[in-house]
Parts: sequence; C-alpha cells; structure tokens
Amino acid sequence: MSFLTDEEINALTIKRMIFHVVGGELEIPVLLSEISPPEHVDFFLERIKSALSGNMFRFTELSNTERILRLIRNNADTDASCFTEQSTFLANDFQSHHHTKNASMGVFFLFELHTLNDVREWMVAVLEEENKKIYQLGQTDEYKGMGTTLEAVVVIDQQMIYAHVGDSRIGLIRNGEYTQLTSDHSLVGALVRAGQLSEDEARLHPQKNIITQSIGQHDPVEADIAIKTLEPGDYVLINSDGLTNMVSKEDIRDILVSDVPLENKAESLIRFANNAGGTDNITVALLHLPEEG
Repeated sequence: MSFLTDEEINALTIKRMIFHVVGGELEIPVLLSEISPPEHVDFFLERIKSALSGNMFRFTELSNTERILRLIRNNADTDASCFTEQSTFLANDFQSHHHTKNASMGVFFLFELHTLNDVREWMVAVLEEENKKIYQLGQTDEYKGMGTTLEAVVVIDQQMIYAHVGDSRIGLIRNGEYTQLTSDHSLVGALVRAGQLSEDEARLHPQKNIITQSIGQHDPVEADIAIKTLEPGDYVLINSDGLTNMVSKEDIRDILVSDVPLENKAESLIRFANNAGGTDNITVALLHLPEEG
C-alpha cells in the first residue's frame, strides 16, 4: 500500500526532474542535465500517481541508494549542484547492475516531489519565524504588546491546506451552504464549543475580542493546520472578525452565491459590515474555483 494519503497523492507536484540514458551495451550512462523548470508535468504526474496507488518499494535503511536520496532531500535546496550530482551516482549504480548485452537501453528518471507534508512543514516554519519577529517588535515602546491573528491558505490543484491562529476565519461556501472551517481561538469561541453560548450570543458578547492565541507571543505558536479538498463551484472566504461580527452567515452566503463578479462580492461584504456599524477592521479575501465545462 502507499505511504501517502489520497489527498497527498492528489496534491503532488514535481519540484525537480532529471533523466539519464542507461542499460544496453553502454559502458557508462549518458548523463544529462536537470530539466529546469520541469517539463510535461501533467504527463509524468499521472504516471507517478498511478504508481503510488499500488504497492510501494522501500529502500533498505542505510543502503547507498537511501543515503543518496537523503542527501538530495536535505541539501538540494541549498546546494545547486546536489540534485544533478547525486542523480549521476544513482544512474551509475543502476548501470552497474544492468550492463549486459541482452539488456535494453532505457531511461533512468529521478523526480523530487512536493507533498502536502512539505507545505505543512513550510507553513509551521514560516509562522514561527513571523511569530518571533512580531514578538520582538512587541517588546519596543512603539509596538508594545503588539499581536495579530493569521489565516494562511495554499491551494495545489484542488487540495487546500490552511493554517489558523486567532479569531479571524476561513469559511467554505459549497452548494449554497456556508461552513466555517476554523475554530476561533477566543474566550467566546471556547464557550461556543462547550455549548455554553450560541453563535448569535457569541457575536454580541462583550468579551468577544479576547483571544487565546495570536501571532506575536513568547512561546512557539500552535497553529491549527488542516486540509480540505475543494470542488468546482466552491468559494473560500478568508476574513477578519470585523466581517463575521457584523454580518450573519446567511447574509454572507447570499452575497457569495449572487450572480455578480468576484470583486463585487468582496466589496459587498465589506459594505454590509460597515452598514451594520463597522466597529472593527474588515479584511476580506475570496477564492473561487470555477465550475467545470
């Protein structure tokens, strides 16, 4: 079985690729250069994904092949020659085992792939870096005690990975229904999850702006990170609480499913929030996956 989830397989991208000519009566492989940027990506990804759906081969721990692959993983981003150089070692090793008169000449491919886990690790590292920067600024007199909420979204094909800190929100509108994907890191958010407040009561609660986690704290930030498979026709709404404290989910849904351009939908959301009082910062970002056909 595959050691990647279906979501991770669907979201694979090719980061680097190279091939060398091997086999047959060649004494040594015909070594070629890295193909940068990768070409015919859809063609190769289709075959890689098909292969990943079957049984997977794991290289023997501490084998020469496994050692080389680890070198590529750990050093290719910082050493420009690493990927090409190490691929030649793999090709030569392959050639040494398949150099016979009866062997056919073929192509040795090496791909470095991006997975959702790579994106997740990148998100965690970047969030912590920004957390430290904002914390340090918050120690100065000018920005004393500064902090912020954060929503981050990465979409690869139809796979969305998102990170959430604070009480801003990410919502999904699908088939005319609004679903909140994130849980507020706030006092009233905890009370809603505990069943002690309704969502309408939380919107009007005098302590609704007390958050329990933010970017800019001394301790490492613990973001909520999750994956969602998107479908054609979906809308993703990313917003500060200045919108959702003033505009109901029903009104948000009605605006987003209306037959107006995407830019006008965002403007309408902000206008509704301002007309309702506009007591806080109102930030809105919209993502739409067009219908097929």
